[in-house]
Amino acid sequence: MKGFDSFNLGFNLVLNTNNIDIDDTLANTKTTGAYAGIFSKYDLEDFYLLGSFRMGYEHTKLNRNVNIGAFSANYNSKFNSYLISEMVGIGKSFNHYGVSYGPLAYIEHSFLYHFAINEENQNSTALNIDSKNFHALNSFMGFNVNYEKGMSDKAIVNFYFLGGWNHYFLDSLKNNASFKDASLNKFYTKSKLSNQDSLYLQGEIDFTHNQSFFTRLMLSSDIKDNIDFSTKLEVGAKF
Repeated sequence: MKGFDSFNLGFNLVLNTNNIDIDDTLANTKTTGAYAGIFSKYDLEDFYLLGSFRMGYEHTKLNRNVNIGAFSANYNSKFNSYLISEMVGIGKSFNHYGVSYGPLAYIEHSFLYHFAINEENQNSTALNIDSKNFHALNSFMGFNVNYEKGMSDKAIVNFYFLGGWNHYFLDSLKNNASFKDASLNKFYTKSKLSNQDSLYLQGEIDFTHNQSFFTRLMLSSDIKDNIDFSTKLEVGAKF
């Protein structure tokens, strides 16, 4: 291939846990997952190509509260799910005094399957939710900046910033369900995304020792009508 410069191929294995509160007391989810992925980068003469594939398995504990007038109830459930995602992208890098920067665009498809969810509460208002497949497709166009500095012969610190426009092609999520004592009377719940466009911002600080062991702190925000913040700390090894 003309102008072929280099090809990078990497693998990762991630163990992760999340604890999310929704409106403080409305609901809480605790998810533990294991994920494996492969990613690649082709550096060409004028641009580079990106690609990745990831799959994972998650176990989730869900607790939700319902308070309507004099009625109050708490519901607990546990369920498993697995996910797959694929991404392809293209970008271009410029370098100036050790700073790498340039435009980046990618498209990503995600697939999620969750097993049936049966709430443990014996109340007749507890829900049984059918297993379900979900597909999501989103595109990103933005700009990234990367700066790497050697602290010593064995230590490297890396600063990374990504910002741009995110568009979600999936506009709704639908689930079939029934109450515990009325399994034949099915109904469905549907959540519609009111805004499919957002401004996505991400910043990372990455410290690598001996070219293998790393610690990474990531802050990200998805800005729509409201603002979502996410913080992630990763510790691992590169091979």
